Amino acid sequence: MSRRFPIQAALCFLLCGLMGCAAGGPAAAASGDTLAVRTFTFDDIETRRATFGFPDDGRTWERILMRYTLKCDEATVGDPHPCGEWDVTTHVTAHVHTGVTDSVLQTHPYFIVEGESPPELRYSARPTFHRFTYWEDPDGPLPGDHYMRFSGTDRVTVPSSAVATVDSSLTIEFWAKGAASQPRNDHIVEAGNTGGRVINIHLPWGTGTVYWDAGGRLSGANNRLSKDAKPGEYKGRWNHWAFTKDSAKGEMRIYLNGELWHEAGNMKKDIPAIDSFVIGANLHGSGGWYEGGLDDFRVWDVALDEETIRAWRSSVVGADHPFLEHLLLEYRFDNEDVGGSRILDSSPRGNHGERFGQPQRVPFGLIGRADIRPGPRAILRTDSIPAPRLSVQIFGDEATPESVTQVMDVWFAHDSWFDGDGNWLEDTPVKDAMVLEQYERSWFGEPFEVVEKFELARFITPYGLRLDLGENGFTWVYDVTDYAPLLRGSVDLQAGNTFELLDLEFVFVEGTPPREVLDIRNLWPLADYGYRELADDEVLEPVEITLDPDASGFRVRSCISGHGHAGPDNCCEWDAKEHALAVDGQERFHWTVWRDCGMNPVHPQGGTWQFDRAGWCPGTFVDVYEHELTPWVEAGEDVVLNYAIESYDPENGEADGRFVMSHQLFSYGPPSFELDAAVEDVVAPSSHGEHKRLNPVSGEAIVRIRNLGAAPLTELTIRYGLEGGLMSSFAWKGELAFLDSEAVTLPAPDWTGMREGSRFFAEVVRPNGGRDEHPSNDRAVVTVAAPHVLPPEFLIHVETPGFGRAADNSYTITDRDGRIVAGRDSFSDETTYRDSIQLPPGAYTFEFLDSEEDGLIRHWWLRGSAPDSIGENGALELLDAEGELLMDLGYDFAEKRTVRFFVGDPH
Repeated sequence: MSRRFPIQAALCFLLCGLMGCAAGGPAAAASGDTLAVRTFTFDDIETRRATFGFPDDGRTWERILMRYTLKCDEATVGDPHPCGEWDVTTHVTAHVHTGVTDSVLQTHPYFIVEGESPPELRYSARPTFHRFTYWEDPDGPLPGDHYMRFSGTDRVTVPSSAVATVDSSLTIEFWAKGAASQPRNDHIVEAGNTGGRVINIHLPWGTGTVYWDAGGRLSGANNRLSKDAKPGEYKGRWNHWAFTKDSAKGEMRIYLNGELWHEAGNMKKDIPAIDSFVIGANLHGSGGWYEGGLDDFRVWDVALDEETIRAWRSSVVGADHPFLEHLLLEYRFDNEDVGGSRILDSSPRGNHGERFGQPQRVPFGLIGRADIRPGPRAILRTDSIPAPRLSVQIFGDEATPESVTQVMDVWFAHDSWFDGDGNWLEDTPVKDAMVLEQYERSWFGEPFEVVEKFELARFITPYGLRLDLGENGFTWVYDVTDYAPLLRGSVDLQAGNTFELLDLEFVFVEGTPPREVLDIRNLWPLADYGYRELADDEVLEPVEITLDPDASGFRVRSCISGHGHAGPDNCCEWDAKEHALAVDGQERFHWTVWRDCGMNPVHPQGGTWQFDRAGWCPGTFVDVYEHELTPWVEAGEDVVLNYAIESYDPENGEADGRFVMSHQLFSYGPPSFELDAAVEDVVAPSSHGEHKRLNPVSGEAIVRIRNLGAAPLTELTIRYGLEGGLMSSFAWKGELAFLDSEAVTLPAPDWTGMREGSRFFAEVVRPNGGRDEHPSNDRAVVTVAAPHVLPPEFLIHVETPGFGRAADNSYTITDRDGRIVAGRDSFSDETTYRDSIQLPPGAYTFEFLDSEEDGLIRHWWLRGSAPDSIGENGALELLDAEGELLMDLGYDFAEKRTVRFFVGDPH
């Protein structure tokens, strides 16, 4: 449906009809009408895409505004709440039917196995097995027994003096259980000096090979033993390893669980002096970090024999150990250096280590049977069961590529290893594997019309719990003027969701736009993109565009919102990231996607609506970033545009975050006017919902002016006041380029007689001291919200929260001249305050601040991490002198709660 209004009411309707006051006009349309097109309405919650008739009679539109109204109602079906519980991303999109026919290339794989189509399948015609490796120990874990878990950049350095006596003989022994990430290229131990490596243990290297280097200097010049290990020997269960060297005998050996595992002779290189000895990393502590657990780490300056290793592997070293005098250090990891960073040495020598990073002391048995270190009576078990068969479907007929021609029952060509708790460790290949290679057959499907989707706006719904959008709903106004070429004739439109009722109306103001839009083009598809793929340039690759030769200006519009909770900073919803746009290889635009949500007008809500986010707040439109290309390009030329984003940290998981994006290129004609100043909006006074944080007023007014002319705007006069009252005047000076705008704070006018329904006007005159070429946008009229009037004496009632949060709060009362006439700059936790205020007649502003932007709300989001710190909701009220409620200002107001009021009648 549509409604028409005469042009003399156009801008009055624009700011009254859109911001909350009434405007009317004859039903018949005259030249220069304002036209309203209603699309989706409250009476239909299911329809979210439909075709609507828009004006297409050749008229041009000075401005097109979209009224987006949401309403909570039991009729919504998205979830059981009147308004949706969660913040949901919704798009307003126009689907353009191009008339171009296309068809999709269809493909089908040669084979499918268990619903997948891998590039190849290595399979066996004979059964393979699942093997479970674990210790069976009747004694279980010893009380108080701990190990050290290494992850990230964790490491321990050993004082070089501890190994000063090592020259020709050495034993390093320990218990180890590698993490699930093994095998990887890391070190259990590396030691050396400025000449290079002297000692090294890989358990294992990334190939699954165990390396033992000892004697000589430099990697590759050491004596070395190496042998491939099974998965259960280096991860998934605890194993005791001992590495010995006796250069006099030329012997190097490796023992596993007290049994000789590998040995070699002719290993006669002595062990040079060591000045760096590192556990869990390379000798510089700069890489090769070990992932897994270690316990009872011991170093001896003698090559222990097999019998001694076997007898003592499950016991701490005591006075009766036959080689006690050769023990250089013993790190049991059972005793913590409280408040310090030392790893305590249990040997008589006191060679304490130093830990770096955050290696964790963990009690044995904490995570199940696989985490039990075996005692002397433990038995090593390896159970095997046949692996399940695989059903492989073969599609061998080219004429009917989607038909199964053969089914094979086979096994994967590997044995799978699991720990004692059933956690998968690794697959090891078997012999005689056969390979089935994948390929695809392709053909074209049925033809279809190409429909291109253009995003007009993106909206994030508010958190619905505790939300009240009012009997008539809450209206947001969004400028879609530049989408005029898409909003004419029959428009295939999509908007909203099923969590709130939606009323969507487009208001067309006839006239001349600042510049005509000649073309709109999607640079990249509207989509949900992964942060990793964006940063690695796997998506949004550079695009080459031939610019319209008839255009005079070009602009890229980027709408970006961050989503997801990946990594330590919950990327990308809660993490500010840098974005950039390059033109022909030169970065021309750089911006941060971030939004301050502390003054969100839609409150209170449920959820964490208070806190800043990546480009959006719950219950608002997503931020749009405008990039004027005109200075950097020429009409008719080829230009390469490339989007970029800051690199992610590959170690912390943030790369799994997401960004929803659209990027559009607009081509324009020349500016329509040389000198054109406009009142774009009246922010205060206003009864419009989006401005309720700043209304009602008692002092200054705020209007937004905009330069719609080609010439820079440097000065003008703003005339303003209540209709029928005294007019005020303000001389503005500044500098606004073409299409730039500025919010101007105006000295308080005469508010005498202001009541609900009063009308306020603002108009601009004499731009740059001259005559405005386009006067129809010079004036705006809005309806005023009912003013707050308080008695000369009242009480400020505050109930503060606990847990140190009251320190975030303060308040002031200022008069019309900005002087503080009352206030409090400190509060104590869990305390009730009733401050008595006495004021003479006048205009005032009460402002209650919260520096952490969480208001007085209890921290319910701690219920999982710190339930004892949730606290209770506070209170903020204005009471009369007898304690009766005047205004309940709530507790969930985020950054601040402001009341602009009068004592006595407005004047």
